[in-house]
Amino acid sequence: MKKLMKQLKNTAYKKMFSSQEEDSKEELTLKASLANNRHLIKNSLGNSSDIIIRDLLVNGVQCSLVYIDDLADKSKVQEYIVEPLIKDFNDRDRISLNWLSNKVASPEVRFEAKLKEILAYINAGQTVLLLEGETVALILDTINEQYRSVTTPPTELVVRGSHEGFIESISKNVSMVRKRLKTPNFRVIDQQLGLYTNTSISICYIDGIAKDEVVEEVKKRLGQIDLDGILESGYLEEFISDAPFSPFPTIGITQKPDIVAAKLLEGRVAIFCDGTPVVMTAPFLFIENFQTPDDYYNRPYFSSIFRLIRMLSILISFMLPSLYVAVVNYHPDFLPTNFLMTIASASEGVPFPKFIEVIFMGLIFEILREAGLRIPTPMGQTVSIVGALVLGEAAVGAGLVGQPVIIVTALVAISSFAVNFALTSTLIIMRLAFLIGGAVLGLFGVTLVLLGLIIHLASIRSFGMNFLSPLAPLAVSSWKDSFLRLPWWLMGTRPARLSENPVRQKKIKQLKQVSSDE
Repeated sequence: MKKLMKQLKNTAYKKMFSSQEEDSKEELTLKASLANNRHLIKNSLGNSSDIIIRDLLVNGVQCSLVYIDDLADKSKVQEYIVEPLIKDFNDRDRISLNWLSNKVASPEVRFEAKLKEILAYINAGQTVLLLEGETVALILDTINEQYRSVTTPPTELVVRGSHEGFIESISKNVSMVRKRLKTPNFRVIDQQLGLYTNTSISICYIDGIAKDEVVEEVKKRLGQIDLDGILESGYLEEFISDAPFSPFPTIGITQKPDIVAAKLLEGRVAIFCDGTPVVMTAPFLFIENFQTPDDYYNRPYFSSIFRLIRMLSILISFMLPSLYVAVVNYHPDFLPTNFLMTIASASEGVPFPKFIEVIFMGLIFEILREAGLRIPTPMGQTVSIVGALVLGEAAVGAGLVGQPVIIVTALVAISSFAVNFALTSTLIIMRLAFLIGGAVLGLFGVTLVLLGLIIHLASIRSFGMNFLSPLAPLAVSSWKDSFLRLPWWLMGTRPARLSENPVRQKKIKQLKQVSSDE
């Protein structure tokens, strides 16, 4: 006990001293001595070997460049800063940072005196210019932007429409949305999160469409995050979700800029995180799980049919195994006699109950899917197909499972790929819950789990919006884009309670057809 108390006391002392060091670092500012400033910055960065300090003599005045190797683009440093400054100047005026800022060719120039801010700029890839006799530093944009090219997101493939996908650069991602929303009302609010990572976060919305209370709530929740590092948007999602323990996501995620632009036009707020191609949108409604970009780029009746197919797919995905087990075990009289005899003959000799059969095949499928994600790409598809065929045939041949269970598992697997990729983990949990209910109480148990699911979904909110909206509470005006997708000229309003400005188009009318005779 004494040893534990001693460890806790030492930990508390370390935290106290580290916090004091951080506070003192925040208060430190540059001095007029160039040597002192160089020493201060180098010691603060731990004398790391990748810290580059280059001395220059500009019109007889000593100055220094400080940057981190590879984070800063050396060609930019040479072209934007060094070459303009090593020229012979005829200026007789006193050399100052303001004078130097007019000589360098950097596209962005800032002045900073606080040590904490200067260190943050250096760690972000910027170059700091120090001058003898100056108490401020010149921050020059020399970030080495090495990102992959814009490609199609692998999890959000479309037939028609844009095939662009976000990349790991937050500035590039925001610009991809801005080029689709050429309006002066497009707003971007920047934040820095993470004690050690200082990850850039951008909150984007359209002023006049997004509700002010939603924007303020997003800013408030992000501002309350106190974590040592933010490496991906998933870190933020867990902190700002309304229902963090619910299996259903209450924040939308996407990798396509056209989807983000469309959601902003409906009154939502987008959250960008540097270093990830995934962008979050809020509020997020349950009905969005069935919507895809193709729905809005194709004819409305085709889109409506495919949307209904997706809804049927999600029902098959998490309810079919439970219905099979419940009907075969507790309600065989629901099935035609010939069909029941076929199932019985196909399952003859299987030593395990139906519940164990379904669990076993479901586990095998999830293992194959996970293996397909982790195996190198050239081998993944082959191993998945061969593994499924070999294991399925071997399981049936060995009498471990019956052929009906193989068919049920295959239907569930195919249906799960027809819905939103973000629901994959949710479907596994829901499938297991319904399966247990069906195995214990039959169809009555399935009904109980379904009622519990509806109650749970009705109790969830996403940034003030009911998760089941427009179903609960009922908003018939928003049904134009829920189960079915009506033509654009009939959708004159945005989703109810979502936007500050519900009117999408003032005059709702269909264009008249002009005959060739006219």
